[in-house]
Amino acid sequence: AELRVAQGSRAGWRVHTLLTAGVGNAAAAGGRWPLETPHAGTINLIVLVEGALSPSALVGAVGSATEAKVAALHRAGVRTRFGEAATGT
Repeated sequence: AELRVAQGSRAGWRVHTLLTAGVGNAAAAGGRWPLETPHAGTINLIVLVEGALSPSALVGAVGSATEAKVAALHRAGVRTRFGEAATGT
């Protein structure tokens, strides 16, 4: 998978993201899972924040990154091999 890099800033905060995305192992939270070993293909996301986040803000940031990943999969129409809407890999 190709590495994608994005950067942004707001209110004095800078954020950098690094992403590789393969959806060959598309899965749905609480969905069916194949018995055989799935082939390669996963989403890898690194978010770097220039600044010190409080523990609660860090938890919120992880939640926001996860929600953004699920929204991107939904917009792209990614489905599992069982036809379920993918929420991750």
